[in-house]
Amino acid sequence: MLLRFTQELQADDLRQLRLRSAQGRLLAPSADDAASLDSNRGAQAGGPPLARELRFERLAAGQAFTVVWPARLRNAGGNEVLASARRLPPPVLRIGPYPPLAKFGANFGIAEKAIGGVVPLTVRDVEGSGQLRLRTLRVDDEAGIIEALRTLGQLNARDDAMARTAERWGDGQGDSDDTPSGPEPASKAKPRFPVPTARQAPGQRPPQDDGAANVDSRSLSWLQPLPGTHSQALPRQLPGQAFEVLGIPLRHSGLHLLEVESRRLGRTLLDANQPMFVRAGALVTDLGVHLHLSQRVAAVWVTRLSNGTPVADAQIGLFDCHGQRLARGHTGPQGWAQIELPARERNREWGCSVYAFARTTDDLGLVASHWQRGIERWRFENLSQRMWADTQPRAVHAVLARNLLRPGEELKATLYWRQITRQGSLAAPAPADLPTQVGLVHVGSDQRLNVPVHWTDRGNAELSLRLPTGIKRGAWRIDLGVPTEAGEFRVEDFRLPVLKAEVLSPAAAQVLAPEGSALAVPVALRLSYLSGGAAGNETVQLAQRLLPWQPRFDDYADYSFGLAPRWGWRSADDEEEASATALSSQVDQQPLGPDKPVALGADGTRSVTAVLGRRPAQPQMLLTEMSYRDPNGETYRAQGRTPLWPASVVLGVKLDHWASGSSRQADYLALDTQGRPQAGVAIRVSGRFDGWVVYRRKTTGGFYAYQQERQHGEARPLCEGVTDAQGHFLCRYSVGAGATDVESGEFLLSAQAQDAQGRPTRNSSTLWLYNGEQVWFAQSDHDRMDVIAEKTKLAPGEVATLQVRSPFREATAWVTVMRGDAVVDTLVLPLHGQQPTIALPIKPSYAPNVFVNVLAVRGRVAQPAATALVDLARPAFKLGIAHLEVGTAQQALTVSVRTDKPRYQVREQAQVSLQVSSAGGPLPAGRSVTVLAVDEALLELLPNPSWNLLQAMLVQRGYDFETASAAMQVIGKRHYGRKALPAGGGGGGGATRELFDTLLLWRSEVALDAEGRAQLTVPLNDSLSRFRVVVVADAGADRFGTGQASFTTSQDLQLLPGLPATVRAGDHYSAAFTLRNTTDVPLQATVSAQFGDQTLPPKQLSVPPQSAVPLAWPVTVAPPASGTDLAA
Repeated sequence: MLLRFTQELQADDLRQLRLRSAQGRLLAPSADDAASLDSNRGAQAGGPPLARELRFERLAAGQAFTVVWPARLRNAGGNEVLASARRLPPPVLRIGPYPPLAKFGANFGIAEKAIGGVVPLTVRDVEGSGQLRLRTLRVDDEAGIIEALRTLGQLNARDDAMARTAERWGDGQGDSDDTPSGPEPASKAKPRFPVPTARQAPGQRPPQDDGAANVDSRSLSWLQPLPGTHSQALPRQLPGQAFEVLGIPLRHSGLHLLEVESRRLGRTLLDANQPMFVRAGALVTDLGVHLHLSQRVAAVWVTRLSNGTPVADAQIGLFDCHGQRLARGHTGPQGWAQIELPARERNREWGCSVYAFARTTDDLGLVASHWQRGIERWRFENLSQRMWADTQPRAVHAVLARNLLRPGEELKATLYWRQITRQGSLAAPAPADLPTQVGLVHVGSDQRLNVPVHWTDRGNAELSLRLPTGIKRGAWRIDLGVPTEAGEFRVEDFRLPVLKAEVLSPAAAQVLAPEGSALAVPVALRLSYLSGGAAGNETVQLAQRLLPWQPRFDDYADYSFGLAPRWGWRSADDEEEASATALSSQVDQQPLGPDKPVALGADGTRSVTAVLGRRPAQPQMLLTEMSYRDPNGETYRAQGRTPLWPASVVLGVKLDHWASGSSRQADYLALDTQGRPQAGVAIRVSGRFDGWVVYRRKTTGGFYAYQQERQHGEARPLCEGVTDAQGHFLCRYSVGAGATDVESGEFLLSAQAQDAQGRPTRNSSTLWLYNGEQVWFAQSDHDRMDVIAEKTKLAPGEVATLQVRSPFREATAWVTVMRGDAVVDTLVLPLHGQQPTIALPIKPSYAPNVFVNVLAVRGRVAQPAATALVDLARPAFKLGIAHLEVGTAQQALTVSVRTDKPRYQVREQAQVSLQVSSAGGPLPAGRSVTVLAVDEALLELLPNPSWNLLQAMLVQRGYDFETASAAMQVIGKRHYGRKALPAGGGGGGGATRELFDTLLLWRSEVALDAEGRAQLTVPLNDSLSRFRVVVVADAGADRFGTGQASFTTSQDLQLLPGLPATVRAGDHYSAAFTLRNTTDVPLQATVSAQFGDQTLPPKQLSVPPQSAVPLAWPVTVAPPASGTDLAA
């Protein structure tokens, strides 16, 4: 019983309240009452602890208790609150009798046929022996079972809604209209198991509106009017208020509908002299059916509930929620079957479950796709991190010659379309699946341009379109009519850069020197011409700063490294470190000023040293940014990032961020800065509670205000140990003496270690703990287990070793290798506690990644014996999923590209030779290459990732399966339901360089000879730049590769413009140029210029070897300004 007061009282006074029984015994409140749990309230403000609730437990039914007030009872302000109450008789609290009860173990469950198919029914204070009636009805056809389960679900939902309504009426809260309903049947045929209807009986609460749903369904019999219903009297052995568990034997396989009729229940719970009906359903079977379901396939595994062994030659039928058959099949020797779903089912109705039935000569089992409580996909971190990965049954991609174009330029691309087979390999698409035109869709406005295309037999096509001059600027995507995006390009107005800037970090990991040594990090700056040669003696602007950084390692994506964020706030330690880690920059040991201009050397380079004023306690990122002015008149920035490590050891942790109970574990991992496991690292872990405390304080004038303060708990050691050969240390710790001693709040875990040089490294992470009484939610049971791979990246031919952390001593495992919506491989094998590992050979078809799904099933065991409350020996299961990345060497083509020389003069021709080879054997007959030559200045503005065809076509696939198991419905297993919930509640046109095309060559299909070779000629234009020749090859249906080679075009004397992009009439500006000498001897040059009809004065210049000099003319733009050219 809970006593709640209208205001907060001093907890020490409130704990003195007692209840006196009729025999004179004084009862004290329970030890874990709300006063003790809230004792921090008020103390934070310097006053006494406050509380407003007391809990008394184990009060006998039918007894009266008198409240005995304490000697004094004061509120937060210290005022006595019982001055008036003490003159009145003390209140008397009466505990009523226990209400009558008739309750099945679950609304629906599976009764094991091997132990008699017994369904438990718990009763108390109902009719005596021979007066309590039970009705049963057996259904053994698939369509009838689905309809009966749907109706049973609707009735149970209505029964629960009516019960909640009665509670609200009793509390004066009124009624509501949230009565749920089940899915509607597909047809209007007369149902076999209709929902009972009746007019409202006298004395019932008024309905909100017309309809049978407003009649209390608990007062209506469902089974009595149905043909085939059997009625019998239930015997009782115990009288009166005693709890009694009755066993209802159901001998035959199939679905049994059960209904108990009790008039005593009706008088108590319905407030009417009429019977009340309690309903349930039980499937009697020895078949455990397990289902992996995607949009395309269903994999079904059938085992025995009695011993967990697979069942061969079982007939499998798949049905939708309306009882319509979708597909059929039969299990093989290992008890599993893989069935292709019809095309119409791949876009099935939302919320319409799929039912898988397994039938043998003497038994019938089933599983519904929504039976997945405890094994939902969101419970697996390796799935939630890849929830947006592609799961479509096709791979499409566009190799773009240029992904950055100006209006009026020509878009060139090669399209690739491959079908993904049921085994996960790539194959040529069916001609009927290929679109006859491709859409170019503007991102933002959805403007669309359609381009016709023609496909080859292997699924390749060329896309060619000259962009309209008035095309919208921005991003455009290539739409092939499928959800998977083929590629994207941008249309912009831009200038090509002349210079290439680089910020070079040291190749080795930057582990800061031990304490007391100089904390200096070198960074190199480099500036060069794209056409070759250094941009010497230039002045650039430098900026350096430290950024917070939380490292990540691909092989350990589910671990958290460094100091984790603290639920949206920063601790005092974080603030102190951010302010104390000062950063300065030096060139040749001379500090730089606030603007930090840096003069580059004659070779276009300069070394800069970043000096840290204090060693950071966590990894940080040093950001170095160089700003420079390009000869084309634009200002560009180049960035470099250097990770800084406080030690050569990095600590990571994996834990559940939401947890209940007192005992739990954290998996710590020690790596070096390259992500390699470190053995023998000593780790110490401590923990503390942190949180906010909100309390009420009295203000001037007798008013009250709420105050909140940050509360830091005292850190205490939790565990310590040494990492194993894989770098793991499993920390098992407890946050309280028992589950009831656990506080609710944020719990901070801190781990510390040192590297071989004694440099400290730290890791911190937070999780939310709760005791189940002071929060609005509670941790639900789950059936997830961990499957840990010894290596997460493997090559075909290797063997993956998977550790299955199963709680069973012995079990049978259904191992399915999955990817996207396809099952790639399947095997069934035993699991033993002495050897809880699985050896999985890696096949080439597993590339680029697979998910290994392990479903461990255990049949009924002899020990321990079942009790009236729980059956720990019942059949059980656990599900674990591991993600493996598989190398693509078997599908990779090696593409070699060479030019006859590295440097050319303008207007020459470059001779390119290429060769394609395969590590997986000879080249297939169907093979071709796409060849292009593009200006690398364009790549300085926007890199082109579309050339990596192998990565695009063999992109890592997602996980599109849902798993359901009938084992979770076995009666005796804790069920999920209402009883499990906790109590309570642009710019203008460019200048001269725009006339030079950035694309020198495009060949969508180049034939190879028998040895995979080809020769091409690349005609050069007037651009002075660096060009890249890219060869993208494909062979057969699943082999891809990319090769590249670069060359430069130059001339001895170069004149580079730096004119403004746009001017107006009347503007005065400096027409700037750069004159560059690329030879090794000095050159004398005369530069003349023409601006419209005006001849500008010539300039005589001497240019040193391998140098550049600026020159400019002052110019005034006379009207009309449009179309005026400046030539030099």
